[in-house]
Amino acid sequence: MKTNNTTNKNLITPTEVSNKLRVPRPTVYSWLNRGVLPCIDVYGRRMIDPEVLPGFIQKLENRNAAVSSFRGGAE
Repeated sequence: MKTNNTTNKNLITPTEVSNKLRVPRPTVYSWLNRGVLPCIDVYGRRMIDPEVLPGFIQKLENRNAAVSSFRGGAE
C-alpha cells in the first residue's frame, strides 16, 4: 500500500515559520498567498513542510544577491 508522505511529516504553522526565519508573520502569509512558499491545507489550516525551508531560504538569498548586484551593492 502506498502512503502519502505528507502524513508522516511534522508540518509546521506559518507562525513557526515566522519564528524560525525571524520575519513578521504577515510576511509569511504574503509568501503563502502569492505561492512563493508552498503549503498544505490541513482541515482549513495552512501548514508548511519544514523540509522545503532550506531551498526556500536559498531562493530568497539568491534573489536578494541579484537585487543587491543590480543596485550596485557589494556582495
